[in-house]
Amino acid sequence: MVDKTIYKRCFASVTYAKDFNHFLYTLM
Repeated sequence: MVDKTIYKRCFASVTYAKDFNHFLYTLM
């Protein structure tokens, strides 16, 4: 359970980072 939660958090963080970078590229 704990391992899955950590994995989900890491995956969500990476996905958020990609979306944020895409947003910055769109602004440029």
